[in-house]
Amino acid sequence: MRPIVDVPQYRQNDLDAAVEATLRENLLLGSRFEALHVKHLEMGKIMVRFEGIV
Repeated sequence: MRPIVDVPQYRQNDLDAAVEATLRENLLLGSRFEALHVKHLEMGKIMVRFEGIV
């Protein structure tokens, strides 16, 4: 009798490599987000001052 669902078999090394790659990508995206967030906050301050002038 065949199984109802075929479950792919992965080696632990493959799973560990995938987790490690995901963690590295998460750190990279987090640092990019932080840099963009700081720029966004600075732009908000500039706009507030500009609107006060106009």
